[in-house]
Amino acid sequence: MNVNQPKKILYNKAMGIIPFIVLFVGLSVTFLGWQYIRDVATATARDQFNGEVNQIEYILSRRIRTYNDILYAFQGFFSASESVERHEWNPFVETARFSDYPDVAYISYIEIVNDVDKEAFIENFRSDTSTNPAGYPDLIIFPEETRDVYAVAKFIYPENIESSNAYGFDLYSSPPRKVALDKAADINKPVASEVISLATDGSSGFLIAAPVYVNGKPVNTIEEKRAALRGFVAISFKTANLFTNIFSADDHLNVTFTIYDGDDVLYTSKYKDVSNNDARPHRYMETKELEIGGRTWVLEVVSKPSFADSFSERDTPAIVGIGGIALTVLLFLTIYYYGKRANQLIQLQSAALDAAANSVVITDIKGIIQWVNPAYTILTGYESNEVVGKSTRILNSGKQDKEFYR
Repeated sequence: MNVNQPKKILYNKAMGIIPFIVLFVGLSVTFLGWQYIRDVATATARDQFNGEVNQIEYILSRRIRTYNDILYAFQGFFSASESVERHEWNPFVETARFSDYPDVAYISYIEIVNDVDKEAFIENFRSDTSTNPAGYPDLIIFPEETRDVYAVAKFIYPENIESSNAYGFDLYSSPPRKVALDKAADINKPVASEVISLATDGSSGFLIAAPVYVNGKPVNTIEEKRAALRGFVAISFKTANLFTNIFSADDHLNVTFTIYDGDDVLYTSKYKDVSNNDARPHRYMETKELEIGGRTWVLEVVSKPSFADSFSERDTPAIVGIGGIALTVLLFLTIYYYGKRANQLIQLQSAALDAAANSVVITDIKGIIQWVNPAYTILTGYESNEVVGKSTRILNSGKQDKEFYR
């Protein structure tokens, strides 16, 4: 038996296994690369989404702070005046750049009227011709019920047919309004109401009110604040117009966001996006709490299907995966067919050497026999297993000189 036969078998097996090892390693590396790229793309998209959320939250919070600042300015106006009349109210409101905030429907002053002063208040209101030559001859405090104290809408800006419907309206008659006004009076800060029907036109909206106290009276405790309460300044909003023009039409196209006050929807982004009809689910959603006048609004931001596309969250990992698989398969096929061809050539050469009539010996550079063909055994009488690993000097008979063997 040729002792080299097991080596040939092992070599053949190795040449058959190596391509599959390469295939396994290549696919493993491709998978790890795909996973890494996918995670990086997802993290990038998530960071970008969080950036969108934070920017929206910042813009909304800044606008809300502006509403509070407007009310503080009106509080200062009343604090600096012994009394504020209608002809003084309108010019001051106009200087407050009311037109810069188109989501604000009305700015109003609400006066506290005790029942004993009710008739005098109505008479003075009706006869006020400072800005309206005809006065307000039909003014009444409504709803027409007897109460100890009324909170009556006295000044409203802008004054028009719609807003005039609220003149004389007693806000204390509305429980949601009264809750907000009482809280504002007790803490001396702007307070927002829950969603209400506006007295001007019945539309859905809410108000933010801040108290006005009688000048010179102490307001350190709740009792002192209630005793010194003179009225309120209030901003009214229609939910349909809330945050008008606060966002550009080109901003945040890949997300939608909604503001909730409890179960009531106050605002929803309405920008056009070609992906609105995309049936794919959203990938990201985030909620933030917005504090406004003692109430907590919830901002909900949801990514559109187009958001992930815009950051190649899906395509980039796919390209890496497909490219890696293609290169791995190509390398596998190259090694596989090259090895197969090389093995065929080796087998052919081995068969030729085995069949050769002349004795063939293969040694290393030191003359150690590595392989012999059958003709060598016939010529010398040595079997292959007897000479492999030994020096060619095994054939030295001692009858020839060194030159002969050299």
